[in-house]
Amino acid sequence: MIAYFFYSFYFVNIAKINPMISPPNENKELICEIQNGNADVFEVLFRTYYSSLCDFAWQYVRSMSESEEIVETVFVNLWKNRKNWKPKGSIKSYLFCAIKNRSINFLKQPRIALKSDVDVYEMDIKGSSSVETVFQQKELGIAIQNGINKLPEKCRQVFQLVKLHGLSYKETAEILDISVKTVEVQMGRAFNKLRTILAQYNK
Repeated sequence: MIAYFFYSFYFVNIAKINPMISPPNENKELICEIQNGNADVFEVLFRTYYSSLCDFAWQYVRSMSESEEIVETVFVNLWKNRKNWKPKGSIKSYLFCAIKNRSINFLKQPRIALKSDVDVYEMDIKGSSSVETVFQQKELGIAIQNGINKLPEKCRQVFQLVKLHGLSYKETAEILDISVKTVEVQMGRAFNKLRTILAQYNK
């Protein structure tokens, strides 16, 4: 029970850090505004998705500076070609697909080995009732993140897209070019591994 509470707490606070969990209203009006050159709407879109897309690109290139460059390039190209921009499906899935493709193309280019950046999700623990509670939240947060990092690559990507970035199983399947059934299987494996990690907190 304790583990479940802190597990929920962890992802609720990830949502505060990661605006991708609460994206802007994705509809035809937003797309039309951007197509018509509304820079303010485009900036909101950029700021809303930037952090999550950088995190996703990092999974491929393992360099935050390169991840940021990839994301910025995708948005620059989107703005340049905005009049002909007609994303299929949601804007969210379109952007993740674009980042995935550009990251893969980046890795195909010959270059010096990239330095891996440390990427740790922080927890917002302000307002906690006690020092002990704060410690438990930090400890569990670190344990969960370490568990996520230890997942097999495909399993980790699926879990992060669904649980941390708020994508549906269908969107995740489209982005990673796998079946919805495979997404379900990988999510099951991820939860099983994380339950093992959290077992000690159920005491």
